[in-house]
Amino acid sequence: MFARTGMIVRRVAQLTRAQAIQSKRVPHAAALVMGAGIGGLWAKPAWCKEDVNWDEVHKEIVKILEDDKYKDSSYDGATPGPLLLRLAWHSAGTFCGQTKTGGSNGATMRFKPEVSWGANAGLKLAQQMLEPVKNKFPAVSYSDLWIYAACVAIEEMGGEKVPFAPGRKDKSSGSECPAWDGPTCKEKSEKS
Repeated sequence: MFARTGMIVRRVAQLTRAQAIQSKRVPHAAALVMGAGIGGLWAKPAWCKEDVNWDEVHKEIVKILEDDKYKDSSYDGATPGPLLLRLAWHSAGTFCGQTKTGGSNGATMRFKPEVSWGANAGLKLAQQMLEPVKNKFPAVSYSDLWIYAACVAIEEMGGEKVPFAPGRKDKSSGSECPAWDGPTCKEKSEKS
């Protein structure tokens, strides 16, 4: 599964989100990951902080992945890698094409109401696991940290190296959580 995810991420890196969806070359969700957060891998945004030592951030994430204290009821010997990948996936998957809100640029899953959405159940644990890394490297945005942690997890779980470009900015409050509009909006579905 992770090898396929890595392949999808690399392929989507070559396309814009719209091109990927339109051509149906990659799954829609993978295109969202790229377009909403990991995309733009080859050009470093102007607001990107140069004072981050990404090799050191990488080492800290690997420590999390190798922590023997992590327990998961899925199977013995489970690592938090899949959980970190899920955090990035759900962060990017909040992108709403109609309202142009959400996505992995913002890390709004830290706030209500998004943190309490049923689909995000259990992801607070992944956020808490990465908090010491954020504290050690305050110049790294949560948005970048979540995506980078998934890239590191893919690599450490045996996948290929996933290219990464920092530069995502965090949102400051829950008022900036995605504004869902359409059939995926739980409130609209309940009213129907």
